[in-house]
Amino acid sequence: MDNRREAYLRTMALEYMSLYRKSNNISVVHLTSATELDKEVTERIAASVVAKTQGAVELDCRIDPSLGGGFIFRIDDKQLDASVRGALERIAKAFKQTSAEAGKIPELQSKINELTEQLTQSQNKIKTLTEQVNNARQLKESIANGEHKVQRLNEEVSKLTKKSEALEAKLEGQTKVYTEKLQERTNLAKTYKARFLETLNRYVESKASMLGVKPSEITSRLNESYTLADVDAVCDQILESTVNFGRLPFGGRSKASARISESISRPSRKEPEYGYDIDDSLLELAGLKK
Repeated sequence: MDNRREAYLRTMALEYMSLYRKSNNISVVHLTSATELDKEVTERIAASVVAKTQGAVELDCRIDPSLGGGFIFRIDDKQLDASVRGALERIAKAFKQTSAEAGKIPELQSKINELTEQLTQSQNKIKTLTEQVNNARQLKESIANGEHKVQRLNEEVSKLTKKSEALEAKLEGQTKVYTEKLQERTNLAKTYKARFLETLNRYVESKASMLGVKPSEITSRLNESYTLADVDAVCDQILESTVNFGRLPFGGRSKASARISESISRPSRKEPEYGYDIDDSLLELAGLKK
């Protein structure tokens, strides 16, 4: 204190804790979920980590509703993101990359058109030169230097023919490559769209489970194209209508209201859905690999 080093106390304490954990083979596991996890689940995760590391475990559980569902598991420098938010971010990134690739298609089409125009011009020039060669042959008897001109024109025709053949081969090859790339991007876009719709369906099922209703009761109120915000709005309407119905004087608490209260007080024990790019070693370490 006399040397005014109290600002370093926190850093020293954290470093001591790190060294202590390392010396005693203690692993710190950070588990972040959208809702509070059951004690049975946390104990199973801790037991799995202990079995893998052969040491003690400090389990740090946190709740982050912004995940939308699922959880994030982190130990040392490894992390498993099995949340709805993480899956949507990966899909959005993939869509962005696909859109960037699709933006190059007009440029490629322009190059194809340019090569096609060059090929047409070459063919027209060949036709013109061929006609000149024929005319020169007709004037061969009357013009002394006609043979030299014909020879020169024939050389130009040969060069242009080779150039035309090269352009045709190049055009054919590039057209094939661009067509394959376009098909690949189209298939990729369909795949990511299907994954996005699958994620929306899982989110609807999760919300339906929390409200104690069927997923069809939510989807029947949605438009053909909907977002997570639309699902949340419909769920709020269902919750509000159920609560208002329970306040009517002619009836006690409805079964639907009871189901919703029970879902809110006791979080669903549905197995978490994982994203598409999940490390199997992390799932095994967490004891959640199916």
